[in-house]
Amino acid sequence: MPYHEKISSYFKTEITVLTIVTISGLLYNTGLLAAPYLQGKLIDAIAGRQQLQRVLFTAFLLVASTAIVQCSRAVKRFYVRRFANDVNAQMQNVIYANLVHQSEDTLFSDNVGNLMTKAVSDVDACVEGMRKFTTEIFDTGVFLISYLVVLLVYDWKLTLVSCSFIPLALFSAGRLRKIISGFTLSWRKSMSEVTNSTYDYVNNAMLYRINGRENDNCTAYEQLNKDYEKKAVLANIWENSMMPVYKVISLAGIILIVVSGGEKVINGGWSIGKFTAYVAMFIALAEKASHAGKLFNSVQKAEVSWDRIKPFMNNSFPDNNKTSDSVETFFDTDSTCSVVSSTNVSFAWPENKPIIHNISFSLGRGKILGVTGPVACGKSTLARLFLGGRRYGGSIKIYGKELSELSDSSRIKLIAYMGHEASLLSATIYDNVTLGNDGNIDDVLQTVCFDTDLKEMADGIKTLVGNGGVRLSGGQQERIALARTLYHKTPFIILDDPFASVDRATEQNILSNIRRNYSDCTILLISHRLSQFSTLDGVLLLEKDGTAICSSHEKLMKCSETYRNLYELQEKHINDEAHR
Repeated sequence: MPYHEKISSYFKTEITVLTIVTISGLLYNTGLLAAPYLQGKLIDAIAGRQQLQRVLFTAFLLVASTAIVQCSRAVKRFYVRRFANDVNAQMQNVIYANLVHQSEDTLFSDNVGNLMTKAVSDVDACVEGMRKFTTEIFDTGVFLISYLVVLLVYDWKLTLVSCSFIPLALFSAGRLRKIISGFTLSWRKSMSEVTNSTYDYVNNAMLYRINGRENDNCTAYEQLNKDYEKKAVLANIWENSMMPVYKVISLAGIILIVVSGGEKVINGGWSIGKFTAYVAMFIALAEKASHAGKLFNSVQKAEVSWDRIKPFMNNSFPDNNKTSDSVETFFDTDSTCSVVSSTNVSFAWPENKPIIHNISFSLGRGKILGVTGPVACGKSTLARLFLGGRRYGGSIKIYGKELSELSDSSRIKLIAYMGHEASLLSATIYDNVTLGNDGNIDDVLQTVCFDTDLKEMADGIKTLVGNGGVRLSGGQQERIALARTLYHKTPFIILDDPFASVDRATEQNILSNIRRNYSDCTILLISHRLSQFSTLDGVLLLEKDGTAICSSHEKLMKCSETYRNLYELQEKHINDEAHR
């Protein structure tokens, strides 16, 4: 996949296609000269009462030249569109590749609507500007030069005087550049806001409906659309309404042509056919010159979009210079060594606000470490550090190698992660588990105790879960997400609150199944529920101040008041529920 930081580089990648565009464009635009010239000759032949054979021959030449010119035009238009489609696909691929490689901090700094607009709409606008530029090089540039040369041959003085208004039209277009760019940028930003709101309202429709916020949201959404519509109209007015102005300025010289050319016809200096051909060529020249003004506006619009997507149009991925190791390379190490070790790990967000600090623990192969603590103490933050998207202080090592030095591909092979949100796709159960990889999911569904639920579903693993898993219960969503993580098995698995929506018995069964079926994996289990923590190989307790204690369940019950209170409160609640 090619990566380019300069827009001109995309033209170089399509050199073959553009060569065909160049040849067909030259044939088309230079061939256009034949029509007014032969029309003038035909008028003179008819007016001069020349032989029928000569009139018919001139008419044949006119028809034949028109056919050749239009065929060349069809070829040019086809390959210009192919060029645009190829570039659009390249840009979309590059933007996608860059977005998925960005750090969490970078992605969180931008909203979804803005990213979606950049990835789709801005690329389309940029490519459209490139397409128009490629087209107008011939349809305007070559055309203008060709017609201007012929007009100069006809009468160079009259041509220079009458064409003096054309540069004025182009100058006007250039002066309006900043104004048009400003309106276009405002329109693009408004589009991002509408896209983001659309995504938010659709994704959280049920939440807004339950809380009676539908009407307020509809009103707010309507206001956003009105603002977008207003800015879109202004941007398009400034881009398109200037066309008649440019045309009027460019055509101002026709007055001189009518006066001077009329005198030439009367005095016998020009024939009627020659005058007609000159007028037709000048009008075509002036009209194309006005199109050049519109081209400037389109290029300015494309430049605005390019500036917005340019940060994502390079290949400076976070791990470009890191080596990728196979999983076997890590397994070759001594089996008695720690799979995961954390030494004085700290993290702050923003950079001056510490969330966790001085966290140390070590975890061997096949062990399960429970992580718990009060609300908002940094449990999920600690888990997400292993995903490689954030800078941390201290040291985190996987099989003896520093996490920050691992390539993305190595980290993905080593670490699997289940977040506390299920993040289900609007697809089937099978697709949600496999994520496009073919395979049998029966065993993993049985591991997460979903086989019983599946028997009650008519479509089985082909059951559609709906947007975000809306057709499933909370516990079913969690278990599908857990099944997905276990299906894509890695040596180190992180589970962030996987049992929050399942009952205690199901939690116990799933954990027993995981111990039995994934005994070769090292697991970091984050949970608010401590009922199974006494069966784990260790417990990491995070305090509210961001520090942590790593010990066994038994020792923490003796030495940590925080842990003891959390555990006893949960046990009391469970016992109270059992006696009701």
